[in-house]
Amino acid sequence: MAGSTSFWTGLGPPRQGPVGLAALLVLGWLAWTPDVAQAGALEQEMLKHAPALMKNLREEGYQNVGVLKFRVKKGAADYSDSVGTLNLSLAQRVEMALVLVNDPAPDRQLGILQDVSAVAARLQGASHLNPQGRQVLFSASYPLAWGNKSAKPDALVTGVAVISPDLREMKVVMGPIDSQSSVPKRERTVAFTVPVESELLSEMGESFLVRGFFTGGKINQVDPSKAVASAAKVKSKAEPYPLDDASEAPVTLEIWYGKSKVPFNTTSGKAVIRPPQLGEKVSFRIVRNKPGRYGIVLKVNGENTIFQERLPDHRCHKWILEPDMDKIDIVGYAVKGEKSAREFKVLTPSESKAYEVYYGADVGTYSLTVYGEQDPGAIQEQPRDDNYAALVAGFYPQEKPDTLVDLQRTLRYEAGGASRIATRGLGGLVGAGNKVATEGTRVVPFKANPSPLMSATITYYQVR
Repeated sequence: MAGSTSFWTGLGPPRQGPVGLAALLVLGWLAWTPDVAQAGALEQEMLKHAPALMKNLREEGYQNVGVLKFRVKKGAADYSDSVGTLNLSLAQRVEMALVLVNDPAPDRQLGILQDVSAVAARLQGASHLNPQGRQVLFSASYPLAWGNKSAKPDALVTGVAVISPDLREMKVVMGPIDSQSSVPKRERTVAFTVPVESELLSEMGESFLVRGFFTGGKINQVDPSKAVASAAKVKSKAEPYPLDDASEAPVTLEIWYGKSKVPFNTTSGKAVIRPPQLGEKVSFRIVRNKPGRYGIVLKVNGENTIFQERLPDHRCHKWILEPDMDKIDIVGYAVKGEKSAREFKVLTPSESKAYEVYYGADVGTYSLTVYGEQDPGAIQEQPRDDNYAALVAGFYPQEKPDTLVDLQRTLRYEAGGASRIATRGLGGLVGAGNKVATEGTRVVPFKANPSPLMSATITYYQVR
């Protein structure tokens, strides 16, 4: 069964800015086959090196281990904990890889703690970079990935990712720390280098536009290397920022605060817009530039505007711009199974400051990623094994299994094609507010091309 879970939405022309959410919402099968070719090298290397990391943890005598948000260095820039969703998604991939390679024997398995970074975000003073911060981190209890239990960590895996100046390669180094040290022992680290695939570009906060994708009245399948080349050119200002190039971009993103469309400014390949003020209604309009059928992921603070998912873009539900539609209006986060959405809420200064924590989810960005529809006759690469398929799928079942064996079995089974939806509401500077009514939902099929046509990130708030 093939076809991405996606969404279709559109309203008639509003009088003053977007006034309602999606008329139609799509709930379909989550088919992982189209995504395998897109999310390959990083997951393969994670699984290849996870057994060595697990061996190091066991040899140190650790019993319960979690994974912290990674720091990322791009080119000559400093290391940062907020380059994009990549900081957190790397940690999530490592965590799941450790679950998948864990020894099922009760006397051999390590306790894997779940969402350590999310818990740490709420701990005042938490940081692995100084003794006081580590004391906070290692004194707290974190939920285990299976069973209804929590535990204090003996170690926390952390790491760095270094991206080459031309954006073509990424080196990952990771290893365990404990309460006594902020740096893993060199002999306990594992490292690997992978090519940067187009999906990672949006996770890195880079923008790109593959030009010439629309020829002969149809959308062509994208060569992923062209996306990487475009991102490097946008970064160096050799190409315009994607949303500034209406003649080539498949769609344009309009950002509305109240009844006014707010312009953004671009410099050095980056786009910046003023933050919304308290009391201003935030909404978005996606406007068609080119013919065709598109699947679109719109995120606020790294959260999908559909179900507040925190997943890589190709694994997110998508808004579908049908050929007979000229726009999509979005005024809130779509709510699963309801004719409603949670409107975008502008947080107070104190609420906003609360999210400016070192381990928090990414804040202060709007991002848009656009996919063409895949040719039904295209041949797709098949998952290499059950663990690989589970890691590509990338999220846990909605109900936590009682044992590690049950969790491993469920991850492998559901990655093989079972339909499910994961939500992860971590909030942001523009957060989820009250529910507003919408016009209803219905299913439409859409299978995205493996590589996106365009990705654009706009910064609306600078963490101070």
